[in-house]
Amino acid sequence: MFTMEYYLGLELLRPLLLWIARTSRGETPGKRAGGVLRNWLPYLSMLLLFLTYRLAVFPRLLSVPDPNAPALLETIRSQPLGTLVQLAQLGLQDFVHAVLFAWANTAAPETILLSSEFTLASWVFGLSLAVIILAVMLYSGSTASRLDKPSSDSFLSRVLPLGVFAALLGGLPVWITNRQAIVGRWSDRFTLAMIPGVVLLLVWLLAWLDRRTWRRSAVLATLLGLAIATQFRTAHQYSKSWEVQRDFYWQLSWRVPALQPETIFVARRCLSITLQITPSDSPSTVFTPKNQTR
Repeated sequence: MFTMEYYLGLELLRPLLLWIARTSRGETPGKRAGGVLRNWLPYLSMLLLFLTYRLAVFPRLLSVPDPNAPALLETIRSQPLGTLVQLAQLGLQDFVHAVLFAWANTAAPETILLSSEFTLASWVFGLSLAVIILAVMLYSGSTASRLDKPSSDSFLSRVLPLGVFAALLGGLPVWITNRQAIVGRWSDRFTLAMIPGVVLLLVWLLAWLDRRTWRRSAVLATLLGLAIATQFRTAHQYSKSWEVQRDFYWQLSWRVPALQPETIFVARRCLSITLQITPSDSPSTVFTPKNQTR
């Protein structure tokens, strides 16, 4: 929690997981609730300790306003209805995006470029792995023995609410700061904590739509192939972006040798960078970004 606040909300999922884990013991609801609370208490204590630090102590340590302040928590007292509506809107938009539209991006029309050798290679690579994955899933001994075995209703009834709660709780720390995953060029990182819930919902959807294992395996293998091809292209885009950034610093190192510290550059694409310059006579002068605003 202290190193990655994105996952803070998932701690509230632990009581539900503990409740499910104790269902097979035949306990009364009251006894089960007491056991869940007793098992959760150490983690709840850490959660409360972190919230106290994050909301009461940490803001006082900053010399500037907290850029990730829980804005919606601060306005809920003065505008409860409007704040709850705003929170619900942020949550529903990101939820639909993470569950459905994130997959649509893996097969976006602009990614089908037959003239691009690398893009074509990514598709061939991803779809080839999909075929291999499907073959392994269908013909391995562990899977073949379960072909056409229907999923239990108890499994489906548990996975659905668990996936919904996990996805919503995963996005909660982001939404209370009045931010969301679908706004901003790099905001898709806000869906990281939602991924466990999204995966559970995908499992539930595949099991609910068709209980024949071979069809579910085909759909799952296709999704994996699309995801692998997308990851392949994303890694390539990152490498190209890194080359551009390195070339930018390289140009500065020999074109502006007398560059002074704290100099502000306004580059193309509205990129403003404040650089801390380390003087050097070598062409490999190190430029460490001190503050970067996009």
